[in-house]
Amino acid sequence: MARLIVLWTQPHHLTAEQAEGWAREQVEGLLALDAVRRADLTPLQSASPRHPAEWDWLLELEIDGPARDCVERGPCGEWLGDMRLLGMRPIVLLVGPRPGEE
Repeated sequence: MARLIVLWTQPHHLTAEQAEGWAREQVEGLLALDAVRRADLTPLQSASPRHPAEWDWLLELEIDGPARDCVERGPCGEWLGDMRLLGMRPIVLLVGPRPGEE
């Protein structure tokens, strides 16, 4: 099992409510995939005006199979590609031990 963190910014052409609805709809689609065990979507905000937030959303995914397959292929990979095209600047992080530290 792999744990992924996906961070992205809200698209400027959507209201906050529209962006949340879109994100929740996308997560429901990911949960329908056999490889996705769990998905937790969380809105983000800055903790202080001195430390502005770069990202507006956080998604934690638990998946079966190689993380790279999920990120680069299939519905998840297509979703990330769409987010890039919409200027949402998604980043994906693999949570867990570094190679060789298992």
